[in-house]
Amino acid sequence: MSKLNIDTMNDFKYIWNLKSNKNKTALTYIVSKPNLEKNRYDSSVYMFDGNEHRKLTNEGNYEFLDNSNIYFFSKRSDEDKENENGSVIYKLNIEKPGEAEKFLEFDFPVNKIYKIHDDLYILSSEYSLDNPEFYLLSKEEKAKYIKETKDKSFRRIIDEIPFWNDASTYISKRRNAIFKYIPSENKIENISLLNGTSVSILDIDNNKILLISEYFDKKMGKYNSLMEYDVNNSEMKTIVEDGKYSFSNAKYGKNNIYAIASLMEFYGINENSKMFKINRNNLEIELYLDEDVSYGNATGTDARFGYNESFKVNYDTEEVTYICTTEYKAELHGVKDGKSYVISDSLGSVDGYATLKDELYLLGFKDSKLLEIYSSKELVQITSYNEDIMKDKYVAEPKMFEFESNGDTLKGFVLLPENFDENKSYPAILDIHGGPKTVYSTIYYHEMQVWVNRGYVVMFTNPHGSSGRGDKFSDIRGKYGTIDYEDLMKFVDEVLIKYPNIDKEKLGITGGSYGGFMTNWIITHTDRFKVAATQRSISNWISMYGISDIGYYFSDDQNYTTLPNEKGFEKIWNHSPLKYIENAKTPTLIIHSNEDYRCPVDQGYQLFTALRDRNVDTKMVLFYGESHGLSRGGKPKARIERLEEITNWIDKYTK
Repeated sequence: MSKLNIDTMNDFKYIWNLKSNKNKTALTYIVSKPNLEKNRYDSSVYMFDGNEHRKLTNEGNYEFLDNSNIYFFSKRSDEDKENENGSVIYKLNIEKPGEAEKFLEFDFPVNKIYKIHDDLYILSSEYSLDNPEFYLLSKEEKAKYIKETKDKSFRRIIDEIPFWNDASTYISKRRNAIFKYIPSENKIENISLLNGTSVSILDIDNNKILLISEYFDKKMGKYNSLMEYDVNNSEMKTIVEDGKYSFSNAKYGKNNIYAIASLMEFYGINENSKMFKINRNNLEIELYLDEDVSYGNATGTDARFGYNESFKVNYDTEEVTYICTTEYKAELHGVKDGKSYVISDSLGSVDGYATLKDELYLLGFKDSKLLEIYSSKELVQITSYNEDIMKDKYVAEPKMFEFESNGDTLKGFVLLPENFDENKSYPAILDIHGGPKTVYSTIYYHEMQVWVNRGYVVMFTNPHGSSGRGDKFSDIRGKYGTIDYEDLMKFVDEVLIKYPNIDKEKLGITGGSYGGFMTNWIITHTDRFKVAATQRSISNWISMYGISDIGYYFSDDQNYTTLPNEKGFEKIWNHSPLKYIENAKTPTLIIHSNEDYRCPVDQGYQLFTALRDRNVDTKMVLFYGESHGLSRGGKPKARIERLEEITNWIDKYTK
């Protein structure tokens, strides 16, 4: 077999946004692939009719507004590109393929469009509290306002928190609104309050629009409200008031609304959400599914891209389907009449799903393969975008074992190099996942497979704090660096017992986000690892509180304290790796991105300065124009460079 290399990822095909039109006659999805020359991802929309796959267009994201066409935002012509600050929407007939035609054009930015009927559309657009009626200005007035704003771009006024958002930019005073658009009159009318309220559309049922509404002044809170707008009478009514629930999704059924929301009553902001049912007539809300379920896909990998819908409701039957994380897998479940059942648990990760002509199709990771689409009947693979890429390459299958730690049975995983020889000595790498409320699965993880192909044993586990095992297991508030540290050290001990030919003097450690925090914590509490690579990490909870986009509510919640006050700051400093920097001896590589606003770059700077000041061998690599998601969604060249830097650094001290 040939070696799997770092740059093998340049050949990956990322499949995402799997969906079907309303009458279920067409299954569509996007395939994105790295373009190293232009340092971007090129995307195309494909359609499957049950017999063959056909490329529709070389575009990215799209929507079905009817059964016969896909709609997408694009600026194809020179004229389109002259509309620098506006939006252009094209449509393409999927039944009679040909050239896409221009459908609608606006001279202000639109981020999503919904159809009520042929002469009424709903637009979603961001607005500024400094100029909430920007959409009403003439083209000339809009241009003047934009110029005046750019002329003052040398300074930024901040008077709200959060003041920025990861993978975005400064968001102070930015909100989202929805508008009616009547093509025959070329009329745009705002239908949401422009007073500091931000709204997002969740679902549409004929003339009814279901949306999340969030009002805040100076500080964004934890809760939101569920609202409904009636297009016919222009009435906005409250379904569930703000102050108790944090809604993440909701869909219409014929007689009820089904919603996913967290109460955050017992386990803080990471508490598992619950499923609720709301009667559409009397608006009474009741708990529909009382299970300790982790809704959504929390499995980690660096081989997925984009997004997929993970919660759906059959309007007529009111059957609810959803993706959830169960222990170390992402499964597809359903619920009918308040009783849940498993639809598919045969993939390591179900990333998306859609129905075509009464047959269910799954997008996901099977065994150690890359993403493909499968028919749920006997799990027949219907795409092969990544088959040739991995052909004749060695991909290690995870070896799973159980061990006891902190009163629970945990599962650990080990990847072994090809032709593993029990009489030969091997270096090893401990990889720690982010979150902490995520999970490692058995699915393909490129960085791990690269290291295995370079002769490393790779080990990973899901310590306390991970997802998929209920709230009690996931709750490590106030315990960061304690039971999770013990779990990880016990896991390494168990691996060394099971594989005594691993060289204890050649152990490496790495992790990102929470995994970066734990890497920092470990190197300041033990020197058993000979090399470390910490990525997008937390080193100082105090500065994390004041700079991160989530810091003002995440830092106190996760440390089980109250901020800002002296006792609170004392407690979070006790859980900061930087406090224990005098113990650090391990050569450490620091990976960070300058546009990481989740675990901001100051976390890396502080760690680098402290290590260098103590004469610990260290290096920091800063990636410009990248965010917290560098390893998963960063630009192709940056992703390659990141993995090369980490691999070379670990090689330097273990080989």
